[in-house]
Formats: sequence, structure tokens, C-alpha cells
Amino acid sequence: AIVICRHGERLDYVNRDENGIPEWTKTAERVWDPPLTEPGKVQGLLAGKKIVEHLKNHDLPNVTRVFSSPFLRCVETAIEIVKELPNSNLDRNLDICCENALGESICDNWYRSWAILDVSDGTWGGPKNFKVPSTDLRETQIHKAALRPAGELYLSNDELVAKYGEFIHPSYSSEHHFVENWYEGIKPRQKTFDIGKFAKLCYQRYPGETILFVSHGGPTSDCYQYLSKNPVRLLNGYTSLYVLKEDGTELVTAD
Repeated sequence: AIVICRHGERLDYVNRDENGIPEWTKTAERVWDPPLTEPGKVQGLLAGKKIVEHLKNHDLPNVTRVFSSPFLRCVETAIEIVKELPNSNLDRNLDICCENALGESICDNWYRSWAILDVSDGTWGGPKNFKVPSTDLRETQIHKAALRPAGELYLSNDELVAKYGEFIHPSYSSEHHFVENWYEGIKPRQKTFDIGKFAKLCYQRYPGETILFVSHGGPTSDCYQYLSKNPVRLLNGYTSLYVLKEDGTELVTAD
């Protein structure tokens, strides 16, 4: 079976909606990578409980593998979910594999929208009256951290292990590797797999297991649409869940 979950409530959106430009954004080292709020962590725990309940109701195996986008909001959601999961039936720890293919798109405009100094507030495409791309935007107006090569915009596995310890798989190597510097003109991110293809690859690689994927709003919807062959693209709230089970040679929604 496959379980797909969106991350919980993110800190910058809450700060923005309450205070305009969030204080967190003004001081953050990595402005595109906000952590969860405390309610967001609770959402992760509740999602974990719901996953266990849903799998039991459909007589499906417990989760045996966990993959997460390397963005903090997804990793922290995965950690809270794992706290609620029973021990793996493969007698192994549910270490979180942080997979770049589950991240959001990497391109100039996407990162610039978060990284315009004293202007960006977490809004996709840039804040009101200051949308990107902008011909007037100078390099000096971009947060210096956002000028790094694309491969450095995600935390490395070692950095995530240092930050979150035993929850992270210590030796996992991402299936997706960056090939360009986004600031020099990378368009939609260049990757080996999109999220749907990556999920299907894991499903084929680990037959008989239940695999959890934690990602973002658009990617989780795209993944479900790809795997279920549903022509309708759904909109996901925080910690929205999709559960798919095997039906012959197809994956179908476990209603």
C-alpha cells in the first residue's frame, strides 16, 4: 500500500497572516524552508493516528518505510507521524529517508519569491505588488543564501541527521541529483523522477510493504493523481491523507 501525506501548518504562513511580513522571514537563514508551528506538530501526530486507523480498517500492513521531502516542514511532520506508528513488521526502525524528488520545484522565480530582502512574506510568486520575475531585481536584493547552487538549497542528509538525530536514516542517498545552478537559469527542476514516478518505483521495489510519502500540497496531489489515474487534480489541506491499495495490477483508493 501507499500512504501520501501533506505536511502540517508552516510557521511563515501563520506569521504572515497575523503580522504582515513575518519576523521569522526577516531573520531566517533559509527563508524558503520554514519549520512547523506547534499546532502543525499536533497535526502530524493526529495524522499518524489516522494512518494507523485507516490501515487497520482496510486490513493493510503497517507502515514499513517512510520517505519525506527534505524541507523542514515535511521532515518534522514525518517525525510526528512516526511517533504514532507501531513497530515495523520487518523488525527495523522507521528511519525517515529524506528524498529530494519529493521536494517542491526548484527554479529562479520560485526561490526569489521567498528571498527578496525586506519584501518577501512567504507568498508564492512574491508578495502583492512585487511579483517575480522582475527586471528591476538586483542580486543585492536577494537573500545571499538563495544564491547558492541548487544542490545546496536543500539540507544534506548529514545536516538533517545532525538536526533531528535518530529519526533520520543515517546513510540514505537521494535518488535525485541536481545538475545546474538555479541562479544561472535552471527552469523547472531537473530531476530523475517526479514524485509519482518515484512513489511507483518504491512500490515496485518493496512489494508487500506499506510506504509513507510526506511532501507538499501540489506534489502530494500530483502523486495521488499519477498513481490513481484520477483525471481531477485535488486541493489538499494540511496533513491531508491519501491511501492507495493494490487491486490486481492497479493501485486504487482505499475509501
